[in-house]
Amino acid sequence: TARANLNPLIIEGVLPGEAPEMVAVTSPLKEVSSTHLEVRLEGWQVLVVDRQSTNGTVVTAPGRDPQRLRPGEPVPVTPGTHVNLADEVMFTFEVEA
Repeated sequence: TARANLNPLIIEGVLPGEAPEMVAVTSPLKEVSSTHLEVRLEGWQVLVVDRQSTNGTVVTAPGRDPQRLRPGEPVPVTPGTHVNLADEVMFTFEVEA
């Protein structure tokens, strides 16, 4: 289990002008792009942004249908949301008290 602080967080990517915490993910099939996903905190809301990835990102919020992200378009996530990178790597957004 990998844990990261949101300040902002980018999974294998770069956010110009910021000092993000980088999280490398294992991609045995090489389906996850080198600049795949950004996770950021805006106010009290956590957002995920597909960073023009080749194979896409799908989010599934609790009780909702899967949603494929449009590149560059921030989407809010709530606790329990599953984020799937290129149908190869998945993580679940959780909040600890």
